[in-house]
Amino acid sequence: MGDSSLAKQSRAIARAVWQLDQTSRYDLFHAFWFSLAFPLSLVSAPRKAPLLASIRGTDAYESTRPEKQGLTKLILHNLNGLTSTNQDLLNRVKKVGGLKGMTQIIPNSVPVADSGPWLLNEANRGVIGTVGKFREVKAVPDLLKAFSLLPRSVAGKLVMVGDFSEAESGYEMNVRSYSEQLELTPYLQWTGLAGEEKVRDYMRQMNLFVLSSKTEGFPNTLLEAAALGLPIVSTKFPGWSDYLKHEKNALMVPVGDPEGLAEAINRVLTHPELAGDLSLGARRFAAKFSPAREKNAWISLYRKLIK
Repeated sequence: MGDSSLAKQSRAIARAVWQLDQTSRYDLFHAFWFSLAFPLSLVSAPRKAPLLASIRGTDAYESTRPEKQGLTKLILHNLNGLTSTNQDLLNRVKKVGGLKGMTQIIPNSVPVADSGPWLLNEANRGVIGTVGKFREVKAVPDLLKAFSLLPRSVAGKLVMVGDFSEAESGYEMNVRSYSEQLELTPYLQWTGLAGEEKVRDYMRQMNLFVLSSKTEGFPNTLLEAAALGLPIVSTKFPGWSDYLKHEKNALMVPVGDPEGLAEAINRVLTHPELAGDLSLGARRFAAKFSPAREKNAWISLYRKLIK
């Protein structure tokens, strides 16, 4: 999207919010995505109302690109508060400069599953899975390569729950072509877009949840897998150490290392006791991030900013 289109979109958003504000008279404006902070600032600044912005993930990289840093610095100067889901993303944006407001880390949350603990059985043995919107940052080729390195007697199926981004149609073609080159078609299941309950059904049928991303904020899919008690293998995406503990609630491997990913997957699939320990660790991890905790964190921050 070009600069003129962005300016037009920002004006349209600002106009819509301004119209709502005429009747509601908001005490605070919250740009839940950082890209929305600029149009909201056009409404909040004249009223001297507090403005809060949040960094969710890839917006931290988009907003710190060299050509975007001027606008980002202006936005930061106008903010009363900035939140993120992990410290690495927050630090990345803060380095642009200009921020005078308060900062806070507020992770995502997930209800702890009440379906009982994950158990290894003959139905899910050897089934690897991942969930998400398959964009380039998800590094799907790394997961496909890792799966190709595993013996089919150990890893018999790879379930890809989700769909590809329409904005990256070329990426989907490349990924599907790569899977064919690796001769994985008989062992791959592409589910397409699925609803929340269906996603959980797919997860319950897995032996292992894998996250191969280059970067993340605080992925909901990882939290959902942990809440179900799925053993987890994940890349060390920036900020991962804020939450995940290697060998405790997940096995962690470097970003861009399909061989390391395959080795970690193989460890879990061939060591049921390790899988059980990781499952227990995952459920304990997820229990720390309840919806009530997240709600209270937001309310507390809002009250500080409104005072």
